[in-house]
Amino acid sequence: MHRGRSVVLSLAALAAASLVLIVADRMSGNGKEHRAVPETPKYAVIVELKLSDDGFGVRGERDIFDGLEDDLIRVIGEQDAGEFDGTGTGMGFHSLYMYGPSAERLLEVTLPVIRAAGVPPGSYVRWDIDVGGATEERLDL
Repeated sequence: MHRGRSVVLSLAALAAASLVLIVADRMSGNGKEHRAVPETPKYAVIVELKLSDDGFGVRGERDIFDGLEDDLIRVIGEQDAGEFDGTGTGMGFHSLYMYGPSAERLLEVTLPVIRAAGVPPGSYVRWDIDVGGATEERLDL
């Protein structure tokens, strides 16, 4: 019987210590609660480069896109328009993912670079109209 009571007391002590830690974590410096700074909304701009087949294309054509990726990374950084997040390949397209606080600004700085690259027919760019991508626009390149 004493063993059961000591287990209950140990659990109560653990709960009390946890509560103290939670309260101490939430309160600091003059008793103010810490609040996370809200993240700036990010809008997606995705370039869909048409490949020569409906799968993954051929090695040579994907290599051509490396220069375009480098140019996009450079111009987005120079213009402080957002970030180049990466690529994906499949289902007949090589996709370039970019995010920033304004889809319009990303398009403004990246479309001239994309068009100058001479992308294959059937390529297009799509972008969010609202945060989260519930509504998007598309432009054939």
